[in-house]
Amino acid sequence: GGWNRSGSGWLGGAVLGSQEFVARMGERLRGLPREVSKAGKWRVAVGWDRIVSAVEVEHGGRWSQFRDTHGDWGRDVAIYLGRRNGRMTLRELGAKVGGLGVAATGQAVSRVSRQAAEDREMAERLQRVLAHLSKTEM
Repeated sequence: GGWNRSGSGWLGGAVLGSQEFVARMGERLRGLPREVSKAGKWRVAVGWDRIVSAVEVEHGGRWSQFRDTHGDWGRDVAIYLGRRNGRMTLRELGAKVGGLGVAATGQAVSRVSRQAAEDREMAERLQRVLAHLSKTEM
């Protein structure tokens, strides 16, 4: 995230051009509904603790109980949100879940993307976690 030395804007991992262009696009997107614009990506990165808390509410358990469980949806959703909403690197996220490798961490992100697209239950679960996350946004 942030600005690199050449002044190109980085946003969600994609280079979009000059600071002026990024600012112009931000102003345009702010006027659109969030579903249309994905304007949430323009916001400040969400902290890891807030992501974990939101997942815990939906999961109904403590993070420490499922953090190290391969294939646990809560762990995978936390990784996914850490990447998408927290703008954390795969290396940072792997360390947060007990030293998971970069490849396995990336696979967890992909798994949630795929499951949310194919499985209604997972999509709804992810929406509920995002709702909890937005309630804690201050």
